[in-house]
Formats: sequence, C-alpha cells, structure tokens
Amino acid sequence: MGLTQRQRLVLWSTLAGVLAIALLCAGDLVAWLFEGNRAPHRPQLAFSPPLMRIVPSEADLGAVSPCGDMHELSQPAAIINDADVPLRVVHWSPSCGCTVSDLPEEFTVAPGESVAFTVRVDPWGSWGDRTQSIQLMVDEAGLPVRPGPKILLRYSVGGTMHPAPGVVRRVLRGTEIPAPSTGATPGAPRLSPDGGQTVLASEDGSAFEITGSDPSTTAIEWHDTPIRATLTWDWASVDTWAAAGKDSLMAQGRVEYDPDGRWVRARAIVSTNREDCTHVVIMLVNIEADGGGTEPVPVFPTPTLPIVESH
Repeated sequence: MGLTQRQRLVLWSTLAGVLAIALLCAGDLVAWLFEGNRAPHRPQLAFSPPLMRIVPSEADLGAVSPCGDMHELSQPAAIINDADVPLRVVHWSPSCGCTVSDLPEEFTVAPGESVAFTVRVDPWGSWGDRTQSIQLMVDEAGLPVRPGPKILLRYSVGGTMHPAPGVVRRVLRGTEIPAPSTGATPGAPRLSPDGGQTVLASEDGSAFEITGSDPSTTAIEWHDTPIRATLTWDWASVDTWAAAGKDSLMAQGRVEYDPDGRWVRARAIVSTNREDCTHVVIMLVNIEADGGGTEPVPVFPTPTLPIVESH
C-alpha cells in the first residue's frame, strides 16, 4: 500500500535529520582521530593596516644642482601611534648611506602620541631623479617584529655641468685591498694617492673654460676640447689650504673639521665662463686619519655644514 503525501514528507524530513547528525558526528570523529597530528597552535598575524604611521609618508625635496652651492636636503616628519598600547621601534633602516635621521636607534611611542624627527639626504655624487627612504621595524602589540611604515624622499640632481664624481675622496692609508676569493692572500696596503680627480663635463656639449678653482687645482687635462676636463687636486696642498684658512672657511660653511682640527669635508669651487653655470661645487672628503692610520674620520650622521630646509 502506497504512502500518503503527508507520510512521505515526514519520512524525508526524518531521513534528512538523521543524515545531518551523522555528518556532524563524522566531523568530530575525524577531528578526534587526527588531533595528535595537528601542528601546534600559532598566533595568526593580523593583516590589518599598521598601527603606526609616518606623516608625511612621501615628500618631494625638489631639485639641486652642482652649478651653485648644492646643499643637503631635509624633511621634517612625525611618527604617530594610532594604537591604544605603546608601540616600540626596534630599528630603522635607510635605503643608502646618503640618508640619515636624528631618530634614536630604538624607542617607544606612547598611545596616541607622536615623535617628531628630521630626515636628511646628502645629494653629493648622485645625478638624475632619485628616491631614498627610511623604514621602521616595529614591535606592534606583541606581534612578531615586522616592517613598519616608511617615508619616501624624491629629489633630482642635474645641471648644465656635470662633475663625475661629484664627491672626490682621499683614499685611506693602510687599508688592505680585499682578497679576490676565499683563502687568497690580501693585496698590498693601498696608499693614499698624491691627489684626487674629477671630470667636469658640459651636459649639452657646448664649449666652456675653467677660469679658476678654490682650492687651486694642480692640473687640468682637456678631453674632446673644450667639452670635458679632468681636474686634479694635490692633497698636501688641500691640507695647507684648509689649515691656513680655517676660521674664514668655517665662517663660510665651506669646510668641516674634526675635534683635532683636521678637515673632514670641503667644498671646492670651480669657476667657469658659462653664464648658466658660473661655478661648480665639488665635495672633497678627507677620510685619512692620524697621518696614515686605519680609522676613517666619521662624517655622518652629524654634519656641521649648513642644512637648508627644502619642501
């Protein structure tokens, strides 16, 4: 005898309920069977917006040129804690040695508080459009230390005259040339050369003349006359120049000295006959210490040359 429609409905409802209970029990059984093989519990990282931020996060520092008194660029900023607990910065990393900050290596920002700081970029030796950065490593509310916010600094270096390199460094006495491979014998000590050199070139290919230099160059050699010239400074002469004019050079912001009175950085001014670039500024860096020692004089992060704010 066939079932009525009501009986069939009750039967199907009962079967569906039994099936649902069976599936739930099977899931519990599987979980129980594999409980011993489960990986230990690990806290999940929160992929949420950072609780700490830098304002501004990006800045355009503008353009500088070696045709003039090219200066260091700086940008004020603030680190803000948006959390309701203290957040600790355990480290901060610049993208290059040319980027420094007055931040301490490790510090804590209280809830809702901010820390003001300044980032400085040294554009010497670079050319074209550049981007530098500083990134924070943050301990956020007990989570594993992870990369935090960063500030991006954009600027450009250019002009009608191009010194290459724009930074002329005195080679450190007594340092050994690194071995070319593991187990090889290091090279002989690298002695400081008699002088430093840079090539001054016309970017648009037009002719120019060099009408003077302070400190004076000991040699000027022309290439593709008169489009490129190699300038040479004698380091002994630069030493004499920096020592003899110390007071006036410091007053002009031309030279930086260490506590022992040795010059550390100096701005050489090369004059030309071009109206669009009457003089080119080239940085001379003295990394020789103690008359031939092996320890370089620290240059960063506390430069004493004037800092010009650029926003």
